[in-house]
Amino acid sequence: MTSRRLDWTEGALADLAAIAEYSPVAALRAVESIEAMAAHGFNYGREVEDEPGQWYWPERPLGIYYDDDGRTLTVQRVVDVRRRLSPTP
Repeated sequence: MTSRRLDWTEGALADLAAIAEYSPVAALRAVESIEAMAAHGFNYGREVEDEPGQWYWPERPLGIYYDDDGRTLTVQRVVDVRRRLSPTP
């Protein structure tokens, strides 16, 4: 299987930076997890209900929301599932 490109939105990078402030190990695991998914070229996540094209991958205690167009994984949000997810502006 061919690897996929991996992109991060500014919002996802901001999420990751904020999480790294209090949990650098969890932030690093999230990055390594989604990088491995892209490198293997396979989408391991599950599709988000009512959001076609958006996927969710748990890397506890974090959750990664990303889009998948078949060639590129685009990380949209990284959230701490122990905290409430606020709506995307």
